[in-house]
Amino acid sequence: MTWKTANGDFTADQMVKVDFVLPEFTEKVTINQPFHVCKHELEYDMIIGRETLSNLGIVIDFQGKQVIWNDISVEMKDPTLFDIRKNLYSLAMQAEPEVCQDILD
Repeated sequence: MTWKTANGDFTADQMVKVDFVLPEFTEKVTINQPFHVCKHELEYDMIIGRETLSNLGIVIDFQGKQVIWNDISVEMKDPTLFDIRKNLYSLAMQAEPEVCQDILD
């Protein structure tokens, strides 16, 4: 399957069903979703598309700078925080300091 994007064509030739959680909202709900698998080196572990976001009922509110799912609101992160690995680690430490500390030990 090939998609046309602003960054050029994107091709995936395999699919896999993935169980995942959205821990910033809740760890009590596991989502089972098919994903296309690509061989390209990407900046992201996974990309959740508009169709899946819509099916899950996720609301992206740019004016309010929040994402809402099942009546739980999460503040949008500053996108520049994801530019540097150090910033990603800092975000992870804020979200789950005990897990990150285990990795350091």
